[in-house]
Amino acid sequence: MKPFVLAELAGSAGYGGGERYLELLLEHVDRVRFRPILICPEPGPFVDKMVAKHIPTHIVHLTPLLNPLAVVRLAHLLKRNEVTVLQTHGARANVYGCLAARLAGVPCVVATIHNSIRDYEVSLIRRHLYLTILRVLLPLTDRLICVSDAIKRDILADCPGITKRTTTIRNGIDQRRFSRGGDPKKIRTDWCVGNGPSLLIVARLTEQKGHRFLIEALPGLLAEWPSLVCLFVGEGECRQALWSLAKKTGVEQACRFVGAQNNVDDWYAAADVVVLPSLSEGLPLRCP
Repeated sequence: MKPFVLAELAGSAGYGGGERYLELLLEHVDRVRFRPILICPEPGPFVDKMVAKHIPTHIVHLTPLLNPLAVVRLAHLLKRNEVTVLQTHGARANVYGCLAARLAGVPCVVATIHNSIRDYEVSLIRRHLYLTILRVLLPLTDRLICVSDAIKRDILADCPGITKRTTTIRNGIDQRRFSRGGDPKKIRTDWCVGNGPSLLIVARLTEQKGHRFLIEALPGLLAEWPSLVCLFVGEGECRQALWSLAKKTGVEQACRFVGAQNNVDDWYAAADVVVLPSLSEGLPLRCP
C-alpha cells in the first residue's frame, strides 16, 4: 500500500520543546504507513539538525501574519507533495496550515497546541488578532491536539464549538536517553563547577522562561552556599540582558551561560537541583 504523506508544519526553526516534540515524532513515525516531510517558516538550528538526519525539509516563509502569498506558496508545496495528513504546531502554523490545506485539498488537518495563546509573548493587539483568526479556522480542522489539560481548557473556553474534536496527548519522554546515566564529572570540570551545589535550568533564553527570577534569587542563595554555581543551558534573544542582570546583581561569577547543548542528560546528571521558573508552560519538554 502506498504510504500516506505526513507533513509537519513547524512554528519556528529554533530549538525548543516544540521542535524536540517534532524531532521525536519524525524519528518514530511508522515509515511503512507514512512518508514524512517537514516544513519550517525560516532557516535555523532545527532545520540544520533535521537535514542532517535526512528528513525531507522545506522552507516556506510565513511572515507577516497576514500574507496571502505565503498561503499560496504553502498550498502549492502541499499539493505538489500530495500531502494526505498535515499536522501544524503553534498559532502561526495553525493559521497558515489550515488555510493552505483547504486550498490544496489536504484530506486531514491536525492542529497541535503547545502553549495557551493567552501566554504568547506578543502584543495584546497581535494576541487578539491570533485569537480571532483561530476562532474562525480551528473549527475547520479535523482534530485538535493539546499537550495538557490546562491548554485544552483555555482552547475550549475561547473556541467552545470544537469540543468533540479536541483531545489531550501529553508530551512523552524517551526514558532510554536517561537510563545510561550521564557524565557529571566532565561537565563540572569543563565549566569549573567544582564540588559545590549546582543549579540547572534548561530552556530558551526568553522572558517567558523566567530566568531573571532565578538570577534575582541568587544573592540570597550564595549567602547560604558561597560555592553554588548556576548552569543556564539554552540560547535566545535574552542572553545579553540576562548576563547584564547577573553582573548588575553581582552574581556573574556563579553563572555559566553554556548555550544550546546536545548531551543534556549529562547536564541533568551534573545538577543537584533542576529549576523551572517559567511564567507559563504548555507541558515542559526541553531535552535535546
